[in-house]
Amino acid sequence: MGKVVDPSLYRVVQPHYTAHPIFENMPDPLPRRHGVRIGLDKAVTLLIPEPSADDPYVGGEGYVGIGIEGHLAEIGGERGFRAPMVSAIAAYYAVNGADANPEPIKARVHEAIARADPGGRSAADIGRYCSERHLNDIVAWVRARERQRPVSARPSPATLSTAVPIDGERAPAVSAIARQLFRQRYLDPALAVSLVLAWNDVHCTPPLPREHVRSIVNATAGREAARLERRNGR
Repeated sequence: MGKVVDPSLYRVVQPHYTAHPIFENMPDPLPRRHGVRIGLDKAVTLLIPEPSADDPYVGGEGYVGIGIEGHLAEIGGERGFRAPMVSAIAAYYAVNGADANPEPIKARVHEAIARADPGGRSAADIGRYCSERHLNDIVAWVRARERQRPVSARPSPATLSTAVPIDGERAPAVSAIARQLFRQRYLDPALAVSLVLAWNDVHCTPPLPREHVRSIVNATAGREAARLERRNGR
């Protein structure tokens, strides 16, 4: 009996040959279909993100996405406490500008925390979320970010040290951290990966999956290697 599935297709070293696609009445959207990926690992993980739907418009309030009220309602839910707190404060300053009075949004966050399900968190944990220091740290970071719009593609090390990336800001921030580390001449690559993973766990809200971080770090390592080759005239 013949084989139903050819197992050679799934060997690591097996090349796959396919015919060049034909596009009629349109240009080839991917004219280059080959290349060499330089990274830290011998194997890579292909991460395909879910397609992002357009954010709904919250009519009558001028907010994009779920808005301030939506983020406040998420406090204590699946996203926990800190992530929706940051999102709510960021949405407030996105609407009102970097110089807006922080007290109204801080009061709203306090109210949302008070009525949220603690989810097994201790009174000390809830108190920390409500503390002036915690809220002021978030407010300070959000206001600084709002003043810098449009956000630079290459934030400074000082900015990255205090950043609280959320949502789509996380991957570029992780890449920027990795780039800074790879440009240190005597830093071991494995240590650089560990430092990026630790930074992601502490700063990103919520942290990116570790495999996603490793993929970003590998891509950044490849770009840095190519940059050095160009600089050295290779």
